[in-house]
Amino acid sequence: MYTIVVIDNAYEPHKRKMTSKLILLLMALWPRVEVVETLDDYYALDQARVGGYVLTGSHHRLSIKGTTTLPTLFLNLAALASGKPVLGICFGFQFMTWVEGAAVVKRPYPLRGSYPTVFTFCQTIKYLHYHCFDRPACIPPSFVVHGIHGCTKEGVMVCHKTKPWIGVLFHPEVSGSFGIKLLKDFISKLQNYG
Repeated sequence: MYTIVVIDNAYEPHKRKMTSKLILLLMALWPRVEVVETLDDYYALDQARVGGYVLTGSHHRLSIKGTTTLPTLFLNLAALASGKPVLGICFGFQFMTWVEGAAVVKRPYPLRGSYPTVFTFCQTIKYLHYHCFDRPACIPPSFVVHGIHGCTKEGVMVCHKTKPWIGVLFHPEVSGSFGIKLLKDFISKLQNYG
């Protein structure tokens, strides 16, 4: 059975609340979840058992030089380079688009709270939870946009065209039944991948 590895970008106590909810929710949905916070944690992983990665939200800001640490960059790059499925949440989403060439910029105003979101499969979700200060300036052409923020019209859910990456700008762990469905769909991809 594969392990889902959570790259915990929010290892500071004040950012742990949503990440802790995410980890608990993943553990309720899948029996093998490991949390990686440091390079030592990463090197201790049995890579043969890793089925995929989840990149969490963070206080790190790609839009402000010097606020993202080298271990954070390495851990996220290692997950993306693994060739395994990756779910990027908030900072993880921004990181994916940044790796593919997007500039990540500061928002004119923070996006906090619950907002309507429209998905390409003709479904409007009334409230998904956002907590972000940055956004990609544009979505790189290597991604397909599957979700649009109802107010700002920004891409908030993307899938890479050739790599097994999914990125969401909202927090599925606090977005109700749709968030749970998204996590279950990701786990299903892990089971069918490779």
